[in-house]
Amino acid sequence: MYDVIVVGGGISALSLLSYLPKHFKVAVVMENNTSSSVMAQGGIASSLFEESIENHVQDTYIAGCNYGDIDVIRKMIGTGNHVVRDLINRGIEFDQKAGRIDLGMEGAHAIPRIFHMNHDQTGKSVCAFMHAHIQPQVEVIYGRLTALHKDVYGKICGISVDDRIFPGQFVVLATGGYSGMFQPASNPSSAGVYAQMLALLSGCTLRDLEMIQFHPTMLTIDNKAICLVSEAVRGAGGVLVNEYGEPIMAKYLQRDLSPRHITSYEIFRRIQIGERIYLDISNIHNFAQQFPFINTQCEQFGLSERIPVAPGAHYTMGGIAADVNGATAVENLFVIGEAACTGFHGANRLASNSLLEGLAMGKLLAQTLINETLNPPGRIFSSVNIQYNRDFDHVSFMKYVGIVRDTENLNKYLNTLNSNDNLTVFARLVTECAINRTSTLGAHVIKEKDVADRDKTNIVKHINGGTIVEFNSLRTKVT
Repeated sequence: MYDVIVVGGGISALSLLSYLPKHFKVAVVMENNTSSSVMAQGGIASSLFEESIENHVQDTYIAGCNYGDIDVIRKMIGTGNHVVRDLINRGIEFDQKAGRIDLGMEGAHAIPRIFHMNHDQTGKSVCAFMHAHIQPQVEVIYGRLTALHKDVYGKICGISVDDRIFPGQFVVLATGGYSGMFQPASNPSSAGVYAQMLALLSGCTLRDLEMIQFHPTMLTIDNKAICLVSEAVRGAGGVLVNEYGEPIMAKYLQRDLSPRHITSYEIFRRIQIGERIYLDISNIHNFAQQFPFINTQCEQFGLSERIPVAPGAHYTMGGIAADVNGATAVENLFVIGEAACTGFHGANRLASNSLLEGLAMGKLLAQTLINETLNPPGRIFSSVNIQYNRDFDHVSFMKYVGIVRDTENLNKYLNTLNSNDNLTVFARLVTECAINRTSTLGAHVIKEKDVADRDKTNIVKHINGGTIVEFNSLRTKVT
């Protein structure tokens, strides 16, 4: 019996665990020892050393195409900065230059504000540091989340892992996003989809499922994605070029550091007309020292001055509707990190804001739980179970619901999604959300539709045994 059960082991989970007091009895559920956070190359966006957070707030809001919640953005950035300060006080060693923290530059940021650790291995290094600073005694349970349980009052009271029941007063989903539905993707796991479906069937609302960010630069050999090439490479001077060496981003104001949805679209458009796109790194001094992981990957394929790149699914702005503290529509069920949709990212995530979000939400949820009265969980009255399946056509999902969409093909694809397995049902929900939004907005690009509708949001609910998708005013309460 636990006070808190955390499903997932990425940076949001680690942040939560580092702020919970020692007397909490905590379990962490993991399928394996990796996460999207560990694979993060870029860094942590933080305005800690700036006179005001407002420039960072505006960069986030603008990158999100003015669709985000400005109050959530301000709270998330402010709290994230506090966590970065706490990490420094605990002894973390971010990369330095001339005795000062070396702040990197990435796309759509007005100024350098990216904290790195061990160059292009920030996620792995920060997670390792935080793991060593967990306060409570934590029991790790390996397996897959298969059920959520409620008591007679409708409160979450535990979970099942591979059909083993674990009672708990509070359950936290830190399960990541659903970009693994696509191929190629920077994280091919579909595990986050099942958590989204369990939350939906348990009474949570899903929001903005059509908002999927495609990272512009994945190292691609023979149409196969090998690994992500961090935005920091372009921040250090990398230039996107075609096979003739012509820069492809010159017509955009921010050139190679344009927001990701713009850069991904331009690369996609050119690949569609037969061009080959490369990231030219010939002008980056000491590339191997600055980007050791990427350099190792390049060496395996004999690459030196030019890296062949193509976009791939990378991050999902949509997810389980939650407030900035992680609270959902279901009592005692919380969601943090990429699994949550709070309004922080809007229609497109600003580079390196995801690790910041994970740090911030972990701390905010810890503060919420500390203020709760700890009681034994109630007895199980009802349960929602889920079955896992691996048979899904990820390539077709990318083809029809990928970087550029059109309503006719979305409807054709929707008519093919007839199975009731969870991946197909979730694909149907994402596709319906994409059909509802008939104009381009941020990461949602509808062919030949450029007028954005920022006043409505897709919300998904499970009511009376059926799932509905509604396109409502942003003012509609969704948590």
